[in-house]
Amino acid sequence: MQFGCCNDFFSDRDLEVFEAFLQQIVNKLGIDLILEEVSDEGKNYFCESIKMTLAENVCETLKLGHVNADPSGQERMERGIRSRYDIATYLGISKEKISLRETEINKEAAPDDRKREGFWYEKLLPHISKRCLFICGYEHVEPFLQLLRFKGLPVKILKIIRSSPVDLG
Repeated sequence: MQFGCCNDFFSDRDLEVFEAFLQQIVNKLGIDLILEEVSDEGKNYFCESIKMTLAENVCETLKLGHVNADPSGQERMERGIRSRYDIATYLGISKEKISLRETEINKEAAPDDRKREGFWYEKLLPHISKRCLFICGYEHVEPFLQLLRFKGLPVKILKIIRSSPVDLG
């Protein structure tokens, strides 16, 4: 689940709870680094005023490393990874209807999501000697877990939080 410092999607209480949850995990498990499903470009997709995500803020406060693990627009193009918006356009779905047809878009996006997860794995590799926490969307948990286990990495799901769909348009 992606929280940003822009408060358009979640209440202040939601953000406080998630921040406390992250801090508790970091302290309890001795986390050294947080990686998350976001790119520098992606932070500005939802809100132009986002300077850092909530996870980045926690990392800064606790003096931890942080990695934005999602590919940039250029990296997506180089790897043939379509965005949700590109997929919606391909399917003939208008921007206004994206959130209403999330299931259809996610089905079409599955091959692109596996490519993104492979990219995340590459971003994680230089840090495998550290205790890492990876924050990603609900639909990525199982496939990314399977990829990491296939690659021989010890992985544990800490918590799955399901939120209502967010309009990606």
